[in-house]
Amino acid sequence: MKKTFHFNSIAEFHSFCNLPQPEHPLISLIDYSKVSYPVKDSEMKWIQNFYSVGLKRNVNARFNYGQQEYDFNSGVLTFVSPLQFLKVEINPKAKIEPTGCCC
Repeated sequence: MKKTFHFNSIAEFHSFCNLPQPEHPLISLIDYSKVSYPVKDSEMKWIQNFYSVGLKRNVNARFNYGQQEYDFNSGVLTFVSPLQFLKVEINPKAKIEPTGCCC
């Protein structure tokens, strides 16, 4: 069984993604080309205690939000509210550089 990560703040999420601390505690803009997840598994699950809006392009992953799987080829726009369960399945063989942002 894979671990489910819990993020209570944007700063905790930044730390998990190996990003510098956010300049403001309530809002942040993340460049996905700079994200480096410390997990080597092909699947990550998390619950975050904050809202997020994300625009992702060229992503080598499938996203599950609740019971629904996002199906996308060239990108995805996500709106996530606090305490929602997210699952990301990463294809480690894909040679794609992710781009996009999240705030």
